[in-house]
Amino acid sequence: MQINLNIFYFLYHFSHQGVLSDRFIIFFGNIFDQWVVVLCIVSFIYLFITHQDWKYRRFRAWVIESIIIFVSIFSAWVVSIIIKDLSHVARPFIAHADVIPLFIYGSFDSFPSGHATLFFSLATAVWLYQKKLGYLFFACAIVIAIARVIAGVHYPIDVAVGAIIGMCISLFVHTILTRKIKTN
Repeated sequence: MQINLNIFYFLYHFSHQGVLSDRFIIFFGNIFDQWVVVLCIVSFIYLFITHQDWKYRRFRAWVIESIIIFVSIFSAWVVSIIIKDLSHVARPFIAHADVIPLFIYGSFDSFPSGHATLFFSLATAVWLYQKKLGYLFFACAIVIAIARVIAGVHYPIDVAVGAIIGMCISLFVHTILTRKIKTN
């Protein structure tokens, strides 16, 4: 646990260094996630329009891929909430008097990071179908996760476990649903 705290304070040290840098961290830790969701929606629409040959088979594949991605993200989110409800780990700004967060977010519970879980799940699910776009979403997920630690709202272990949960759930859901669809 001491390593987690040491890494947290190392990263947290980058906050409160100036108005511009704090706004930058706030943007990537608290606002950028909305931009990533919009990017995801635009990407799905773009992929539908550009790769759609307007034949039934390709439309069906796009719908199935979209459903698998949505189920992956939703499943990861549910697992994250269940673990949060069972673990009850206080956020850094609640547990440590010397931590002043750059923004207040969420409830008492910090572990695992819901943002890391969701965005790593999204990145993995997209990567399974569109490698280049998946790498872009992985980069976004990493930036969001690190910014949330720097901002003082999560510990490094929160975002690391959230990332692992998101990736594992997406791989699991993809494997199960793909097999089920192929057998039908």
